[in-house]
Amino acid sequence: MPKDKSSITTVLLKKSTVVTIFTLLAVPFGYGIKMIHSRILSPEMFGLLYAIIAFISIFKPYQDLGFNFSLSYFVPPLNKRKDLNQIGQLFSHALVATFLISVVVAILLLVNAEWLANNYFKVAGSQILISIFCLFILSSSITTTFKNLFIGLEKETYYSSAQIIQLATTFILSAIAFLMGITNIVTYALIWVGGSLFVVFHYLFFVLSFHKTLLVRWHRDWKIFKKLSKFTFPYLSNQVIYFAINQTGLIFLTLFTNVTNVGVYSVILPIITIPSMFLSPLQNIFFPLIPQFMENEREKLRTLIENIFRILPFLTLYFNFFILLFPKYTIGIFFSNQWISAGATPLVVMSIGYIFSNVAGYLTKILDGMGLIAERMKMLAVIAVANLVIGAILIYFFEVTGLVLAESLVFILTVVLMAKLIKSRIEFALPWKFYIKYVTFLITIFILVKTLDITVNTWPVYIVFGIAYTLITVVFALTQEAFEPHQLKLLQNQVNKVSNFIRFKRI
Repeated sequence: MPKDKSSITTVLLKKSTVVTIFTLLAVPFGYGIKMIHSRILSPEMFGLLYAIIAFISIFKPYQDLGFNFSLSYFVPPLNKRKDLNQIGQLFSHALVATFLISVVVAILLLVNAEWLANNYFKVAGSQILISIFCLFILSSSITTTFKNLFIGLEKETYYSSAQIIQLATTFILSAIAFLMGITNIVTYALIWVGGSLFVVFHYLFFVLSFHKTLLVRWHRDWKIFKKLSKFTFPYLSNQVIYFAINQTGLIFLTLFTNVTNVGVYSVILPIITIPSMFLSPLQNIFFPLIPQFMENEREKLRTLIENIFRILPFLTLYFNFFILLFPKYTIGIFFSNQWISAGATPLVVMSIGYIFSNVAGYLTKILDGMGLIAERMKMLAVIAVANLVIGAILIYFFEVTGLVLAESLVFILTVVLMAKLIKSRIEFALPWKFYIKYVTFLITIFILVKTLDITVNTWPVYIVFGIAYTLITVVFALTQEAFEPHQLKLLQNQVNKVSNFIRFKRI
């Protein structure tokens, strides 16, 4: 491989790994926040809090009309030329536009807060929380613009560390309130908004300390606004598809049922997505290799795809199957016993359906690396429509279980369509024999557990069974060659390339 391409691959690897490390560091705080909220708040209040967070999150992608994406797109070449004045003007125009749109959104929510409280959330007094989260809309507009500025400036440590700052602040303040025995939902809503406001000061620190030259005198220039609107249509189109696939579920659940069901979903989702916490970051490590493989090493790409279909389902099912064996105690450990009766069945459904979630994430990266972004977006549009129809029907009749079942079906559909698209460019084979052996192995364990009436009711017993299950699975993996040595070597080589790269710089 030419030297310049090797250098580009190494740079991409380092940058993606910075983001990965900070993301992993932030995850425990996110889990900790939900654990505190689920234990101190009643099921209805917990569900209300996360129903409002989900509802407010709908507006976040649309409050800048794609201006912030354009900012991150135009800044890199300007930064290379050291045109700091133009960067500053782009930044200030994006910030003003985003903030003004957010003010309009916040006013509309305030005006309709009482109607939303009575007809959508269906909880008396929830308009107070809606008003509080209007502050979150305003603060997030500022943080989003800062983030895209630093993405353009290629300051990974700046914008990646912001998530840790927000979640750590929210976690610490929530923990203090928890220890003080505060059960008022308003307090935890204010803490959530406070975490977002703290990120604003986090970004201001970096600008004032390292990038003062970007703080130029602002003057309105319609040409700059026009330039920033370059990607408005494709950006909004992409966000509409994203909304239809990822956010309509909770909207339907809140609308058709009640906020308590939103709380149940918000409790079981973090449990079942624990494997993603460890597996998803590897996408960023392999992604820089895909364009290289497409150019002159297509056989390696074929091998990589085949191993994704072999290893990811194995690792995800390893974790999810243990949850399937002991769903009630797993919920009790993480989020208290008050969620067991309502959450056990949806969690079992999730443990099976979400096997395809991680695979879909990896296939998305592969399609992007292969340059099939347009084809992927067309396919996602079809999936979005299917998700709206399937989700609405299943949620209406089966509530939380219907939601997780709909998501599972959509994940399966996504994997099938993506695999078909990839296979149209590169032939690969699925490890059907390995799947059959592994499923037989798991069914055998399930029968033994149920026949022997094995139950867990304490931490030590839970851990002992977890260790025993892990050892048995390791033996199976070694004897059935679940991991091919050369693929493990490839991963090791990629990880070894990353070292001594996290540092702050002045531009």
